[in-house]
Amino acid sequence: MSLISALFLCQWLRSVERDGFENLTEDEEKIVSLLKDLIFEADPDADANQPLSTLLLTVWADAKNDGVSIWDGTSLPISC
Repeated sequence: MSLISALFLCQWLRSVERDGFENLTEDEEKIVSLLKDLIFEADPDADANQPLSTLLLTVWADAKNDGVSIWDGTSLPISC
């Protein structure tokens, strides 16, 4: 996934998280479900209390950097 794709998906997830999951189409619900599965398969220790948009970028960054993350040393939440 390219950075542009990851950022686009992150922004879409942020809007879904802000507006609520109840108004999603069936296809959008499938996308969210697939993303949840992908995120928690890639990082089983991911904090389920974090927004999906944050987790998506964290997983993307870890994958792009072979597991080396600049965010490991910070306590600030990552958000797009």
